[in-house]
Amino acid sequence: MSKLRFCLKTSCWLFMGLAVALPIRADTSSSMVFCEMANSCVILDKKNDPNFNSIFENTVENVLQSTIKATIISVTPMKLPQGSTVEVTVTAPNAHFNTGSIGNVSVGEGAITVNPGGTVLSPTKIRLSVTVPSNLALGFYDMTVITELSDKTEAAAGKGVLQVVVPSGNPEILSITPSNVPKPLSNYVLSVYGQNTNFSNDSKIDFGDSGITGTVKTVHNNNFMEVYIDVSDDAQKGIHNVKVTTGDEVAKNTQVGIFWIVDGTSLPPGIMALAPQSGQQRNTLDVTITGSNTNFSNSSTVEFQNDDIKVLSQAVASKTQITAKIKIAPETTLGLYDVQVTTGSETVSFLKGFTVSSAATVSLDNSQATQGKEITLQITGENTHFTQESSQVKLGTGITVSEITVSNSTTLSATISIDDNAETSTRDVFVVTGGEEAVQLAAFTVKQKIPGEIKFSQENYSVNENAGTSTFTVQRFEGSDGEATVNYETSNGSATAGDFKATSGTFTWNNGKSDDKTFTVDILNDSEFESDETFTITLKDSAGVSLDTATVKIVNDDPQPSGTSDPNPVLNPGQIQFSQENYEVSENASGPTVTVQRLGGSDGEVTVNYETSNGSATAGNDFEATSGTITWKDKESGVKELTLNIIDDNVVESDETFTLELTEVTGGASLGSVKTATLVITDNLVIADNDATTVPPQPIEEPTPQPIEESTPQPIEDSTPQPIEEPTLQPEPVSVVEPLNPGKIQFSQDNSDRVNENAGSYTVMVQRSDGTDGEVSVTVETRDGIKAISGQDFEAMNQTLTWYEGESGNKTLSVNILNDVMDEGDEVFKIQLKDVTGNASLGQDTLMVTIVDDDVETGKPENPVRICPESGEAKGSCSVKGVTITDLTVAENAHIYGGTLNGNLENKGQVIDFIIESGSVLKNDYWVSNLTIKPEAVLIGGILTGYILNEGTLVDIDFRGAYVIGGYLEGTIFNNSKVNGYFEDVSFKPNTRIIGGALKGEIEGDPQYPALLESLKVMKNSQLSHVIIGSDVVLPEDVTLGEGVVYMENAGAISPSEPELNTEALVIGGSFVNDGDFKLQNELSRSDSITISGRIHVDPTHVGLSAEIIVCAAYGPLTPPSSRRKPLFYMIDTEDEFYLWDEEIANLVTFRKLEFLGEVEEIEMYTGIFDFVGVLNIYFGYRLEDGTVVYNLKTVDVTIVE
Repeated sequence: MSKLRFCLKTSCWLFMGLAVALPIRADTSSSMVFCEMANSCVILDKKNDPNFNSIFENTVENVLQSTIKATIISVTPMKLPQGSTVEVTVTAPNAHFNTGSIGNVSVGEGAITVNPGGTVLSPTKIRLSVTVPSNLALGFYDMTVITELSDKTEAAAGKGVLQVVVPSGNPEILSITPSNVPKPLSNYVLSVYGQNTNFSNDSKIDFGDSGITGTVKTVHNNNFMEVYIDVSDDAQKGIHNVKVTTGDEVAKNTQVGIFWIVDGTSLPPGIMALAPQSGQQRNTLDVTITGSNTNFSNSSTVEFQNDDIKVLSQAVASKTQITAKIKIAPETTLGLYDVQVTTGSETVSFLKGFTVSSAATVSLDNSQATQGKEITLQITGENTHFTQESSQVKLGTGITVSEITVSNSTTLSATISIDDNAETSTRDVFVVTGGEEAVQLAAFTVKQKIPGEIKFSQENYSVNENAGTSTFTVQRFEGSDGEATVNYETSNGSATAGDFKATSGTFTWNNGKSDDKTFTVDILNDSEFESDETFTITLKDSAGVSLDTATVKIVNDDPQPSGTSDPNPVLNPGQIQFSQENYEVSENASGPTVTVQRLGGSDGEVTVNYETSNGSATAGNDFEATSGTITWKDKESGVKELTLNIIDDNVVESDETFTLELTEVTGGASLGSVKTATLVITDNLVIADNDATTVPPQPIEEPTPQPIEESTPQPIEDSTPQPIEEPTLQPEPVSVVEPLNPGKIQFSQDNSDRVNENAGSYTVMVQRSDGTDGEVSVTVETRDGIKAISGQDFEAMNQTLTWYEGESGNKTLSVNILNDVMDEGDEVFKIQLKDVTGNASLGQDTLMVTIVDDDVETGKPENPVRICPESGEAKGSCSVKGVTITDLTVAENAHIYGGTLNGNLENKGQVIDFIIESGSVLKNDYWVSNLTIKPEAVLIGGILTGYILNEGTLVDIDFRGAYVIGGYLEGTIFNNSKVNGYFEDVSFKPNTRIIGGALKGEIEGDPQYPALLESLKVMKNSQLSHVIIGSDVVLPEDVTLGEGVVYMENAGAISPSEPELNTEALVIGGSFVNDGDFKLQNELSRSDSITISGRIHVDPTHVGLSAEIIVCAAYGPLTPPSSRRKPLFYMIDTEDEFYLWDEEIANLVTFRKLEFLGEVEEIEMYTGIFDFVGVLNIYFGYRLEDGTVVYNLKTVDVTIVE
């Protein structure tokens, strides 16, 4: 442990053992001197300073801390005037400074600017330039230096090590660096910083009678110059004052101890400096090593810690200076390395003194060229130092670099010439600048000469018989290397001599030319009525090989004599397409029949090929691959059928799709708009365990409702909820101009409608409004609803409606309604709009249609069942047709059917087919089924089955195969996954827990108190937000995880003995900005108010134990620095004070103490504003008495902008 001495004038106090006196020559009658054994001293003014005690306490604490860990004990000079720029020397015993430390210095938490650059003088000392703002508050400021080491991050901090003071207004010397030098020295360079000075080449520097002489070397500005000094062997050790005279101006140091001389011979041998202190991979460079009291010689050996850093040669300048030429291999690991010089028995080291950084790289604006080309490359470098004098560009043999122009250190252009016979290959590109080698591997390709292709501009030409001439164009494209020649000539077809004039010729293109060539052929007219005739033009190379042909049709212009047939009849072979776009088939069905039709014409024989393609359904697993050809004879049209084979399996799975495509139509026919059909295979299995499928509810055996003998149920008035509008998905931007206003597509009806069961059909009207730009389409699809099932109550429909450019208004479709003779009550099905195209938006996209039952139960007397009371108690079975319940209790073993609740109902029996009006409460102790729940209505507890159209809230429900659409869920929800059913488009109240079953559509929890999902399946194409993904949750790949989704594993745990522990805790949090939404990530300005809070679901094994809540945050700038820089970490204590954290778990301060942990702990971490800009990543959790820490893995993130 170091020994410290604190002296005031001639009196001394001893700490930690016997002190060693340091001779102080300067007048210290008004100063206190603190010295540590390694010649590190702090000199503090004593007199007339009201802050003296705090200075003393901080300095004592810094020096004491430095005996056990890296701590800044002094900054020289200590006093910095407002508005000054000063070079300071920072001393920190036990530190391991390296070049990475320079960019990780904070003074006064950023209040004082640390300028770019700096020098590592030793592992415990660095030199920095700092600037003090002119309006910065007076007082003392802390400093922190962060150093990344191979095994940890070191934070060297010093309290109150810098003092900001008022400028004196007079010329003064603020600092000299280095602040101490050994003797003797010759021609040594010092940096002198002043304030209110006018340094010039005529300035004189005076060190009094110290035995030091100096002359001006370089004047950088009025307040900064460099000087040469000579220190004689008999120069006096100790502190010396400095004076600079410039004309009549005299500037002196006003602070004690800014410069001193030490006895160099008494110091142990060591390395004082490396220059440079870093190098890049691939570089070759000279590193100069300056020692102190060393004996460098030609027998000295220089070594770097990494074997990939090779010392090529070395040269000794003196006993204290040696230069090593090194080569850093491309594969050298980035990082910090020791440098060592061994001379006989003397070994000196600079620990972590040399940094290897990423290799310089280059990128090119052009990655290829052909043989024989001359091009100019624009080359951009990263970490490069291009110069006009020394940079060279190398691309390998066969490529000559004729001219290089350097714009700056990272940009140059190079003109290159590629030999005609240069090897066609991909080359590495090197830019060599001195010892720096910047490279881009496989960056440039030499391609073979491409003479290009020569063809007619079109395959077929047509010319009227009376045109006189016809012009033809020959093109050279996709290459222009070298000279190219082509011959052309005409040849007879059905047109012969007398119809056109035979023509031939030659075209030549020079190297690099690709302009179009044209020639003409004379067309000879006659007066004979005849069929259209053709002749051919052929392009041939010099060897007579045909390159291309064009067919020319001469169109007859003569009138048809009466009584003759047209020799050129117009044929219409028609179009081939699928009859519909989408087909659906059950997995256990025999196979769907797909129809292909020929329409619009039947002239000639035509064929089309068809073939299946995999989608989510795959051939061999879900269907049998099929391909073939369909043929229509001449004059044949209509439909052809294809039967596909579906493969059944025993796997519970979601619906799957594959496609059938039409290709290669012949006979002049074309493909219509429906070239591809999509086939949906629906799973035929009941879900088990954690699977969910969309199948009709199965019969429920327990309990069995007693039949109700009554007359025809009355229609359910306005029983459907308002649809939940799905957000319109905006398409990705594309390069073409989109229509300005394609309009909106929606149902013409309100969101609900009615149709009689015996009506035969229901007409659906869909309208386009608010715009007609472009062609748009939408798919209209029916879906099962409350009791209404496709195939039993209505026919399923899936059709596409299209509006063309400029078209708007209504389009209609019909849904067939299936009548039966069963008295079953009213039933509801859904019609949905989806898959809108053309950038149109969707408006009202859901329509609930009630099928009004028209059947009367026969064979029973009228009104055989007792009518339920509106209030009181209902026993046995009773009817609520036409009755509005206001306050009723349903007794055990009783049940009521088909009614409206507008009040309170307590159910101990069964309630079926009910409408729960707004504001009503149904407390369920047993069983309810088939409900429409209006907004602000509540269903609490019990078993729920059937279809639920929900706009209210369901609390603490046990679901048995229920289909719930919309509304809110609250409390603990059990959904029996072995019975069909799911929740669709539902929201969760705070802290809801969902166990079992399936979720579908848009699922949203509370931002601050998200819902917990367990043992369930999320169905395809669903969207989740603000939920916790717990155990045994199945998430298909196409489920969208939105904002606020976290996993149950969002907690980590560590202990002093184990770096990683398993934990069942859950730690989540977020923030409000100006009382806005609670978010995991938030952004605010410096004037905004923010509240940061969190919730901890405590590990069950920790409940009841005493603990401490801990909070810390990583801080980083808005724009990350170009060099790698680790963020600073801050802690918050019980007084809301912030402290820098050294990332040692044991050193985390307590935010709040808890006598015992509950199951859930709510934490409000911070409320107020942040008066700075940057990014905070906030961690929080708890620490047990044994040192175990549980914390959040997903941080609460806050971005503060101006």
